Amino acid sequence: MPGLWLAISAEGEVMDPNEALAQIRGIVTEIETILADPEEDHDEMSLDATIELRYSAENLAHSVQVLDQWISNGGFLPGDWSHRKVK
Repeated sequence: MPGLWLAISAEGEVMDPNEALAQIRGIVTEIETILADPEEDHDEMSLDATIELRYSAENLAHSVQVLDQWISNGGFLPGDWSHRKVK
């Protein structure tokens, strides 16, 4: 598949910075959706909303850490972050 670059992270996991960035963007959208819910009183969120928000925050933190570690160790940038777009 053009534009899908896979590499191995320091932990031996398959790393795709483009997919990591897509996941980060998706999680941010999830968090924004939870926080924008007009039925939620954000001073006293429901247990379900709190759990969902915490789960999304944990996933966001993990995805950002993985991508940061990848880039910090010399890995290539996601296509959307590079000067030359990957198609």
